[in-house]
Amino acid sequence: MRLRLAFFAAVVLTAATTASAQTSAPSQAPASISEAEREAFRAQSSTVGAEDLMSLVRQTYPEDYLAFETEMITARKAGASANDLNQRAYKFGSDIRRRVEPYVKQAPTPALLGFLRSQTEAIDQMRTVSARACYEAVELGGVSAESVKTLTPTIVKRFSLEGEHRLTLALKGKANPVNREAPSAEDREAAKTAFLKIGGDPDWLQAMSQGAPRQQSDDVRCRSALAYLKGILSLPSEQAARLAAF
Repeated sequence: MRLRLAFFAAVVLTAATTASAQTSAPSQAPASISEAEREAFRAQSSTVGAEDLMSLVRQTYPEDYLAFETEMITARKAGASANDLNQRAYKFGSDIRRRVEPYVKQAPTPALLGFLRSQTEAIDQMRTVSARACYEAVELGGVSAESVKTLTPTIVKRFSLEGEHRLTLALKGKANPVNREAPSAEDREAAKTAFLKIGGDPDWLQAMSQGAPRQQSDDVRCRSALAYLKGILSLPSEQAARLAAF
């Protein structure tokens, strides 16, 4: 079960979100799961550095978490494969991210930019393991299930912390929402200038703005993805917050 919890810890921060990423309760009744089995499942989170993250998810979405926990334990007892359990964890993590993202974008400016800075550092750390995962985090808004599997335990632990930060930020945004205007043409031009100054690839940026396929190497795409985030962070705070929120 340890691998599945590590997988979950990573995807709460990095999973590409989809409208179909939903969880469903298993066919067996929750009563078939003993309290000892639940405690054992939850104890595994500490071994992958995700104890605080899992606790926060459990507190924020108690019914959803209970259904997820029941589904994972039941599936494992029924002989589900590691791949099947990973996919279940991926879907649940994707759903959590999809649900909190609107609140993340409405968070107060200092908290939003603090999170973006920390997220950029985490993606930069991920770059040392997987350039593909690095660029996916920006191009797709999240990392694919295939790339998540390549992450090391050290990076998974970092991501569990970032996942906790994301949920905490979302709660701030929900409690005190900031309704921001969409970035102006001036905002986007400033972001472009900062991006190019840092060394981002202009063809990558043009393809991104047009929704066109990227033809650059994985390394160039990763470097450009990081330049995009770092460029935003170099701008005045309110301008950076508008760009970060949209």
